Amino acid sequence: MQERALLQSFWHKSIKEERPAEANTDRLFTTIFENYYSRIFNYTAYRVSCRYTAEDLTSQVFEKMLSKLHSYSPEKAPFEVWLFAIARNVVNTTGA
Repeated sequence: MQERALLQSFWHKSIKEERPAEANTDRLFTTIFENYYSRIFNYTAYRVSCRYTAEDLTSQVFEKMLSKLHSYSPEKAPFEVWLFAIARNVVNTTGA
């Protein structure tokens, strides 16, 4: 998948530079958002059964993902598993 190649590129460059390149982060975020938004939204909507709350939670998931992107390790779990763990935690912490 396209996001896998971007993720690998992102981490290899980040390791060499010891910080993520902003341009790569923007492209990576856009790709991830486009590929996962509907699935994350459907998951949150299922969990909270309110469209407006699900929209808010979905945006929180992607904000959290972006802020934690540097800590993702492909060796620990596939990206999708990591992203849905963030979604689960966001939904659980709202008390929904």
